[in-house]
Amino acid sequence: QLLKGLIAENAKSAFITCDTENTGYISTENFYTIILSINKTLPESVKESIQEMTCNCKMMGDLGGGSDVHTVSFGHFSAFNNILKKIDVIKVIYLAVSEGNINLEVSKEDFISHSQMMTDITPLEVDILYQLC
Repeated sequence: QLLKGLIAENAKSAFITCDTENTGYISTENFYTIILSINKTLPESVKESIQEMTCNCKMMGDLGGGSDVHTVSFGHFSAFNNILKKIDVIKVIYLAVSEGNINLEVSKEDFISHSQMMTDITPLEVDILYQLC
């Protein structure tokens, strides 16, 4: 538990360091850099998917302050990082909802319902998952 707390604090510190204007947002480039630095064991395919996602700004938030730079809020950053940490649990939930059928499309509502019964996955985390699908 202590280690989880330290990792979360490290992620928060990295976000704050990149949020130089104290807006609660960072650029997608900084998002990518921080996510990789605090999740060092990600497979190369996952790293590539995250990079593609940040380049396409698929789950990202607003355009920052009228500029052409897409930004990510601390809430989205934290939720995405939690998804990476809970990916095995997410897989278990999906398999439970789909009854083991990996080709079955699962509704967001069914996934949320099952996730709330099984673990502490938040609706924002589910929203991000479904935006990425």
